[in-house]
Amino acid sequence: MSVVAGCSLLNGVLLGADCRITYKDGRGGEIRRDTLQKLVFVTNTTCIGFVGDVPTASYLLESMLKALPQRERRDAVSLGNWMTRFFRHKYATFKGADKVEFMVGSVIPGRPKVVERAAAARLIYHAFTSRPSGSINGLSSRLAAILTAQTPYVILTNEPTGLLYVLKAPDFTPSFAKPFEYRAIGSGDSIVDEMGTVSDQIFAGMDSVHHEAMWLGASMTHFLNNKNIPSVGGMFTMVKLGARGAMPITRQTGRIPHGPFFELAYENRRWVQRNVTTGKEIRLRLPWEIDHRERQEYVFDDFEGSSFIAQDSMILFLVFDAVQ
Repeated sequence: MSVVAGCSLLNGVLLGADCRITYKDGRGGEIRRDTLQKLVFVTNTTCIGFVGDVPTASYLLESMLKALPQRERRDAVSLGNWMTRFFRHKYATFKGADKVEFMVGSVIPGRPKVVERAAAARLIYHAFTSRPSGSINGLSSRLAAILTAQTPYVILTNEPTGLLYVLKAPDFTPSFAKPFEYRAIGSGDSIVDEMGTVSDQIFAGMDSVHHEAMWLGASMTHFLNNKNIPSVGGMFTMVKLGARGAMPITRQTGRIPHGPFFELAYENRRWVQRNVTTGKEIRLRLPWEIDHRERQEYVFDDFEGSSFIAQDSMILFLVFDAVQ
């Protein structure tokens, strides 16, 4: 299985996913390969992640992307309505269809964000009551503006409307997340507990995509290091959907001053996992590019248990525009 996580932010949507695919070895064990790209760009404002049966997900996603150019309307709302119907039909007619679940993140540039003031107040209350005194370095200026509003709902004219929802076979009826909510699907869906411990930093921290991604990435990495779920692994890929559209997030991590150095790059529309120190490299493939005859163990677990994850580590996030 897998894990895909998402956060509905004030300024868009943040998605993250692992990259492991597992096979039965015929002896009661599993073969693990960290080669699968589970976040797929649909348009420059929509990204979809998946968990479950890879052949089924591959068929549905590739069929959808092939049919997409024939559609006139590709805005986030029209696209979401169409995907629900399309997946339902294709799933019903696909021989051997198995369990599959999608998480979709979209933004609607030009349509302002609407936020409930009470939800912002609850978030800030959680931020200050769930952390030791003095541990909150700063709160988003957008949240401060929301709290001073005199209406129950606040319109953020400079931020796009964001959509985060889950589609589950066989009916693929969307289950939507509200602003400040986070979701996870897959065998590692208990990662929501880790996300909850840093949700104040993700949602209420500094106004920076680097800050949001750093804390989501930290919760996912901490989850991977502390939970023994063999079907979840590899480096976590992330996508931010905001006013500029869909942006893949890359990162470099290494211990200061000396120690292993790792990189998650985005090249030719694919993520690449690298151990810069040793030269090890694993390139991810889209689900329909996976050769299921390759059954040898092939994992990127170099960083698991490494001390560079601790407080003395350095984490740097770089963001690039996705070219569609």
